[in-house]
Order: sequence, then structure tokens, then C-alpha cells
Amino acid sequence: MALLAFNGWGTFSLLFPVAQRWLEIQNARNLSIGLGVLALFLPALLLSRKMKRRRVWFRRYFVMFNLLLTAGLVYWATGHPAPIPATSPTPVVRFTPRQSSSPSPVSTPTPAATPTPEVTVTTIVTATPALTETPKPLVDSSEADKKYAAIDEHALKALPEVEKNVDSLARYLVGPARNDEEKIRAIYRWVADRISYDAVAFYSDKLPDEAVEVTLSRRTAVCGGYAVLVDALGKAGGLKMELIEGFASGSGTDPGEKVNHAWNAVKLPGGWRLLDSTWGAGGLGEDHKFHKEFDGFFFLTPAEQMLVTHFPAESNWQLILPPISRQEFMKRPKRTPEYFRLGLKVDQLVGELEANPRATVQFSAPKGLYLSAELQTEEGAKVENSTLVDRDEGRIVVNLLPPRPGKYRALIYAFRPGSDHGKGVLEYTVAAQSGQPEGYPQTFSVFQEHSGHVFTPATGSLKAGKQRFELELAGASQVFVNEWDNELSKDGDRFVGDVDLPVGETKVFAVFSGKTGNGILTYDVR
Repeated sequence: MALLAFNGWGTFSLLFPVAQRWLEIQNARNLSIGLGVLALFLPALLLSRKMKRRRVWFRRYFVMFNLLLTAGLVYWATGHPAPIPATSPTPVVRFTPRQSSSPSPVSTPTPAATPTPEVTVTTIVTATPALTETPKPLVDSSEADKKYAAIDEHALKALPEVEKNVDSLARYLVGPARNDEEKIRAIYRWVADRISYDAVAFYSDKLPDEAVEVTLSRRTAVCGGYAVLVDALGKAGGLKMELIEGFASGSGTDPGEKVNHAWNAVKLPGGWRLLDSTWGAGGLGEDHKFHKEFDGFFFLTPAEQMLVTHFPAESNWQLILPPISRQEFMKRPKRTPEYFRLGLKVDQLVGELEANPRATVQFSAPKGLYLSAELQTEEGAKVENSTLVDRDEGRIVVNLLPPRPGKYRALIYAFRPGSDHGKGVLEYTVAAQSGQPEGYPQTFSVFQEHSGHVFTPATGSLKAGKQRFELELAGASQVFVNEWDNELSKDGDRFVGDVDLPVGETKVFAVFSGKTGNGILTYDVR
């Protein structure tokens, strides 16, 4: 019996971490048990049925199996320890709010008159994105929250008389819930709506009392108060809850710093899930004021996506295997919820890029989505003509070209199909070993929308005189440089030609239908 118990435990220990990579923790455990039993008995039974001396082969099989199992356990234990469910963490001492960001407006292009085409210029004015992978593409928050519409409406209709204490409020919120997921949703929605972030306390570094009674009375809190309230309401509603402490992305870059944020975990039938009602309630703006804006992204967020911005002090609460280190967490680029909503994927998950003189980042993106980029100095000043974005079907390449050696920030923005407003999705730091002051030509949205690519000239600053142009632009019928007479030769989607350039600004435009010129590129000729 002892041998059987060892075999069952050992097989489970090896299979469970593997299964957990693809399944919720509870399902992974059940599957591992089933596979462990099959792995233990099935080979032996098959062998024994074909051999006359069944007992001899059965014993030999068990000896071999146990030797292999022991070796596997020793290897796994020394290199890949499996996580153990965490105990309740202690309360947090410092808290970090989400930084709010607003979309950036884009000017609307106007058609040109005939015969001289007007270059349609779309100037992107971008704002700094928030510091805040099997995502669904182009998911609207409203669409994602539709299944919770009824329970959300119930939570928001709570009357003052039921909001006086935790017990009465919890009874009201979970009353019509059909399952545990709707129970925690009602709690998350009410807390995100009724509790405002205490910006004054945060900026004065005088953190308020996080007791539930204080939060319910004042209706303000920092994230410790939010998390403690969600924890208390969940437990009063019959849920299994845990309070998690850790670090928030964008704050506290010293690996030895004390924890600065708090959020929650709830046990659902599929396993432990994560939520952050503080970041779901809104964020702090540049005016140092709290701006209430509900965000359902931080409700039952997948563990891999939550780990982009939330690093728990207890590695068990990463809910992934193998867990990552704090140093690895800090080195990752900063991604916002919009990155996941849009179904973006990026090939570069190291937060600092090396440019010598240029750096590139490659994305895969849904059809119709396009990106823009901005390079800034460490002081926040925009560096002109330092980015170039190419698109080829679902692949988007962002090229970064600092003008001189130094440290920079690269901000990536995404534009939904048909939208004139871009949202921050990603941020990198760039370490430039060398630079190129000429930079890139200025590009406009229509260039990327038609999978534009510049072969030459690829620098933004040109010398006056004859210049060779070669570029690709899907769907264009004509491409001109400055004037109608300077038309490039067309060969499929490729346009080629030599043009004499005068000193000043050179504009490249394309015609897709009719005789309206659409600006695609701008150069500075000296």
C-alpha cells in the first residue's frame, strides 16, 4: 500500500504542473489524478495479460517505474518546484492607484482640388499612456460586460439603508446571484461605483484607516481599503476570499522596496481568480485628482495578464508556472488593458530596447487596426521624425531611430478601425548606443492602412537634387511627389521613380480613387 501511495503521489506531482499550464487549477488537479492512475496501472496490466509469468513482469514493471519516477521527482524538485496555495497575507502598508489616460484626437483629412492634389495630412496628437496572452481581438468593454448587465444593474440600485454595514450590504448584493461568479461581480461593481480613491491621502502620504466601517462611512479609500472591503463583503456573501499584497507596475522600481498595492483573489469552481476593484474604479489624472471610470478589465483578469501590472509578494499568487522573479517583472514593457482588448501580440517582451542606431518592435494585430509611435527624451520632450511604422497584412513593425546616444521612452498607440482616437497600449525604454539625426520621413495613417513600406529614401532629411523613390502601397492607383507631373512608375503595388527635389518640404501623396491626393509621406529637403 505504501508503494502504491508513493506512485500515486509521485505521478500526480509530475503531471499537475504540466496540466496547470493549460487548465484552471482545479481541473488540472482532477486531470492529473486520472492520468496518474492510468500511468500507474495500465502499462502493467497490458504487459501482464500477454505474459505467462504475470507476477514476475508486474514486479519488474514496478521496479522500473519507481526508479524512473524517483529520478523525475528529484529533477523536478531541484529545478521546478510546484506552488502551494498561499495563506492569507498581512495587510498592506502602502498603495498605488492606477494612472488614468485619455484618448488622443486626430484631425480629419480633407479632399484636394483638381488638378493640383492636396496632401491630406493627419496629425496625431498623442497623450502618455497609462502605466498600468490569449486575448480576444477588438473587444469592447461594453461587449465584454454584457453578460453581467443584470447583476450590475442590481448592484448599482442598492439603497442607502442596505449600505450601512457589511452584512446587510452583502445580503443585498448576492441576493439574486445565480452562482459565485455573479456574487463577486455584484460586489466588484458596487465597490468600484460607490468608493472613490482618496487622492489627497495618497499624495500627502497620510494613508487613511482601511477598516471596513471607515470605508463604508467615508466612501473613500486607497487600495488597501478597497481590497479589505471586497474581502469582507465576499466572505459575508459566502465566498472564499484572499487578500493579496504586492507591487504595482510603474511604482517602486527598487527590488527591495516594501509592498505598495493590494488586490483580491476569489475561489470559483474553476479555481482561484484575481480582481482589483481599485483599478476598476478609475484612476488618477495629471491634475492629481481621481477620475471615476469603471473598467471591467480588472475583474477576474487572467493570471498572465494581471501579472503584467500586478506582482504579488507571495509567488504562489502569480497562479502561473513557473513563477517569474521580481526582476523579470520589472524588466517587462508596460502594457495597458487596451493591448489585450485589441488582441495585440508583440515579439519583444523585454522592457528596455537597445538601439544602435535603430531598434524595431514587431506586432501581430487584427485586420483594420493600426499603430502609431512616439519617441520621447527622459525629460518627456517629443523627438520628431524618430519613428516609422510599416504594416504588412497582420504584421506591424515599429521602427525607432533616436537622433543621438542616450535614454529614451517609446510610446506605442493603437487605433481601432474607423476611429480617429488612439489609446496607449505599450511603453518601452530605449538605450541608444548611437544615433542618426536625419531620422525617418513623417508618415500618416493612410500609409499604414494600405500596408505602406518605404524602401528608399528611408531617412527624413534629404539633399536637394535628384532622388530615387521606391515604395509599396497596396490599392493605390497613382503615387506622386510634390506635383502631378512627378508621378512614380507603377508595377503592381510597387512605385518607383527619380525626382528632382527642391529645398523645402517634399510631400508624397497617393490616389486610391478619383483624383484626390492622400498624404502618405513628408521629407525635409536641405
